[in-house]
Amino acid sequence: MITVSVMYPHREGCTFDMDYYCKVHMGLVRELLGGDLKALQAEQGIRGSEPGSPEHYAAIGRLTFDSLDTFRAAFRIHGKALMDDIVNFTNIEPIVQVGEIMLMCRPKILCSNTKRRLAPIASRRFVVRACRRFDQA
Repeated sequence: MITVSVMYPHREGCTFDMDYYCKVHMGLVRELLGGDLKALQAEQGIRGSEPGSPEHYAAIGRLTFDSLDTFRAAFRIHGKALMDDIVNFTNIEPIVQVGEIMLMCRPKILCSNTKRRLAPIASRRFVVRACRRFDQA
């Protein structure tokens, strides 16, 4: 699996409309990329690593695809429409990085029917089983 990270660096005088980004732009992403898109995430920066320091990125969007070829095919068709929409929510030029997911862990589980968090499980074996290496079949 691959992830496409679209990062919007924070700088003096930058603007970013998170409401538009989440409701309109990400809706456009879902509509245009359809079944090729496996996961979508929007993240708003709130601070840097030190208390009181500004965020490094105003926002980061992450798109997950099964393969690099799937991503390339989807963006060949719809990339221009998505990039043209950027001016509607920010004056920041994004940085795009494409990466391969090597490890994904979800140590806490959500109950699918109640959306409540289950109590953490102390077993290290459970955490290891909850992680999946994507380079292994």
